[in-house]
Amino acid sequence: MRSGFGGGGGVAEARVQELIREGSTSLTVQQTSAINGVALGDITDFTGTLSNIWPLPIPEEQRTGAYACTTYDFTSTGLQVTTSHDDTRWEGTNGAKSPGFWRMIQNSNFDIAVDLDNFQNQPTSAGAEWHAHLILAIGDTSINGTMLAVRLKCKQDGGGVTWQVARVISPSYAQSWDSGYVDEYTLSEAPTSVRLRIQHSVSDVGYKVYYSLDGGSTYNTIDGTGRDDDGLTTGGTGWFTKLYTRNPNPHSYGNRYSVGGAAYCLFTVGQNLSKTTAQGEQGSVRVTFKDLA
Repeated sequence: MRSGFGGGGGVAEARVQELIREGSTSLTVQQTSAINGVALGDITDFTGTLSNIWPLPIPEEQRTGAYACTTYDFTSTGLQVTTSHDDTRWEGTNGAKSPGFWRMIQNSNFDIAVDLDNFQNQPTSAGAEWHAHLILAIGDTSINGTMLAVRLKCKQDGGGVTWQVARVISPSYAQSWDSGYVDEYTLSEAPTSVRLRIQHSVSDVGYKVYYSLDGGSTYNTIDGTGRDDDGLTTGGTGWFTKLYTRNPNPHSYGNRYSVGGAAYCLFTVGQNLSKTTAQGEQGSVRVTFKDLA
């Protein structure tokens, strides 16, 4: 795993050097540990002592009883995350029981991704849906917070399984993902691996989300079109900049608008049906984290 500092162990950044003795070109063990505690960096091996990562609590329904499952399997090649209960479903602000993890984001110019593979036991019942999200949350996930996510979804509609990727938004004072999903693309076949990516640029004042089916060798931008009237798209070609509630006259709406606050990224997995072990439909995926900045 990269240290997350500078280029991963080279000459220290100037702003940090100012905090240590003049002329120093390296950090102490304690200083490196402190920086790692607030930095990102890649995570492939989840078996060691990791910095700046907070696993989400295991839903009570998945600990014991009919829907019990091994929610987290910490391996040297990634974190295997399994869901068995419909409480894990994530649609915006209701992410309290979604398995996964979160990491703080300290640098305003960031470029993050998760690689997903080893898909197992995807629900096959009609109406079943399994999904994974890489989410940027600004402020928090309360009703005043703002979220932008790139989503991978496996859906069983009775006539077959459909895999889709999408950009989804929960602007401030919105309780669920914005509906419509024009920013949604159907994959031609079931994937063996998918990379989900979110990039933020200060100079471009916005965000881009991508997916890749070849481990990042090539990317497809998820840029929806045809939704300018709802204030949530830039038209499909540029940086996405409109993460605000669509209500007009914000001065009339009290606390519906949230500006600023801490930024963090979430990875969550969920499904909309409850499945016992015997039913063998406890959707599972292996995830690794990538810091592409």
